[in-house]
Amino acid sequence: MKPIICIVEDDIAVRESLKMVLEVSGYGVEEFETGRELLARGDFAHLACIVMDVNLPGESGLQTLERLRNQSVTTPVFIVTARADDSIRRESKRLNAAAFFEKPVPARALLEAIGGIGASAQ
Repeated sequence: MKPIICIVEDDIAVRESLKMVLEVSGYGVEEFETGRELLARGDFAHLACIVMDVNLPGESGLQTLERLRNQSVTTPVFIVTARADDSIRRESKRLNAAAFFEKPVPARALLEAIGGIGASAQ
């Protein structure tokens, strides 16, 4: 069974690009356009990780991450954004994000970070 990674990204081009990189690397992918859609998924226990944009429609990626942490979800979350600043970096760290990437997301660095959390492709 392939490790599953959730991508939470409202930009379809970015989402499809990340999906392609992850699937070619042996991961299963579930896609979400908003944090609300991800939260509605419910079961996070068997996910390898979540790759989530900061700027999402409705609730931001950081707000969604905070809700996950408040629900005691410990799944590693990788934050991505096109507009990085110190406050976003600090908030990501406070919420125990596994890593922080600026767009365009460097595929090799993302895959290395995912591999570093023990989610090896089958």
